[in-house]
Amino acid sequence: MSDRHRIHNEREKCVLDSVNADEIDNLIYSRIISIITNPVQYTKEWFKDADLEELKTRFASLRRIDLDKTMQLHNGYDQLLKISNDEAQNYGREAPKN
Repeated sequence: MSDRHRIHNEREKCVLDSVNADEIDNLIYSRIISIITNPVQYTKEWFKDADLEELKTRFASLRRIDLDKTMQLHNGYDQLLKISNDEAQNYGREAPKN
């Protein structure tokens, strides 16, 4: 964006350096391919970095989160089902509004 357009739109000049988008795309793509083709390497590195107690704590935390989300999902479904059933029972009971 030119200086004149920036001033007109009341914007500051970006202080970040420009990057080559093609190089970044290629780097990300190569890392994704590496993870897909050799997941064992990354799994071993991840397990090597964390101790067993930390992994157990992480796993327990994820299980609690999963259980909480499952309960929220079931509660939400039950609420929707109750609303739907209430609406079905009330269908036709109300006089049409003219």
